[in-house]
Amino acid sequence: MWRKGWGVILCKALEPVSDPEGQERKKVFCVGNGLPTIQGIEFEAVGEWRQYRGEYQYYVKGYNPLVTENELEVVRFLSRGICTIKTAKDIYRKFGQRSIEVLRSAPQRLLEIKGFTQKKLETILAKFNANSPIERQLRELRQLGVNFRAAEAAIEKYGEETMRIARTMPHKLYIDGIISYDLAEQLAKGQDFMKDDPIRIQAAAIRALTLARAGEAPFRYSGHTCLPEYALCAYTAHILGLKKPGELLRPDKEKIILQTIRGMVKSDRLYGAMSQEAKRFYYLTPLGIAEAGIAAKCLQMLDISENEQNKPALDDIIDKVCVNIRVDLSLEQKKAVCQCLDNRISIVTGGPGTGKTLIQQILVLLARKMYPKIGRAVQQE
Repeated sequence: MWRKGWGVILCKALEPVSDPEGQERKKVFCVGNGLPTIQGIEFEAVGEWRQYRGEYQYYVKGYNPLVTENELEVVRFLSRGICTIKTAKDIYRKFGQRSIEVLRSAPQRLLEIKGFTQKKLETILAKFNANSPIERQLRELRQLGVNFRAAEAAIEKYGEETMRIARTMPHKLYIDGIISYDLAEQLAKGQDFMKDDPIRIQAAAIRALTLARAGEAPFRYSGHTCLPEYALCAYTAHILGLKKPGELLRPDKEKIILQTIRGMVKSDRLYGAMSQEAKRFYYLTPLGIAEAGIAAKCLQMLDISENEQNKPALDDIIDKVCVNIRVDLSLEQKKAVCQCLDNRISIVTGGPGTGKTLIQQILVLLARKMYPKIGRAVQQE
């Protein structure tokens, strides 16, 4: 079962394993991100036991495959419609890194494997030959430096067009989230790509927003999920090598970049928004959609009329709660508590140790005092 990279897999223990209660387990549910998805692959996991709905699960923080990366690739490829995982492992144990080459050029050598019959060989060969175009593309992509999983994703998305796209439009693989920007640039070297090629501009714009969001952009908008149009244009040009810091961008280059960025909004590659001052801002599409949805929900909540009752004096109640739990709030913390009580939606921010958790605790206690029904609901949760 998988959800956005988070998965649960049922594993068979290779060695005796006991949960925190001392119960020996032959099978264990492992939970975590990026867990191995090939059935039959052996791996060593590092993590901790946790209880979920009364059952122990092993939360995996990291794992090491008990096979080489090359074996993973061979087993992964062969076990997808060519042979069973066990047979794929047998082939690799016999021929190692030359397994695919043996299948391609000397398939009769598979009869050297114990238990292999001529009929089994013919069946595997027929399926291997049917998959030969895929195998060829995998091999060619690997030679270009694309890792196995990315190569598989590219072939699944582009089919027979994969190699043409990899050679003539490598930045499209980055735009579609298959390879890194650096690898796309590496593949583009020697291909006579113009710096202002539209696909390359699109990739650079996405790269600019990605670096800004991660806090790695060398300008004042670093750490922001969106960029104003002029900043995105300038940083895109910088990534493309069309301008250096402090230099002005040529008007013709600026026009091409702006046209490309605005076109990306129409094709949903970027999310565009207009500020109250009629300034354009741009997001990576998933972040823009998420922020617009959150904003719409907040507006909807704010439109709901409040049931105004006679509220007791907030200061007195806050002071009583603080006395009961022996806490002194600073003026700013007390102001934050009051604002949370006065507004339907509030966002409390601050660095470590500024009292965010304390404010939450006081708000819960205040809710129990001021609104007994709400207080009971909070207590039940």
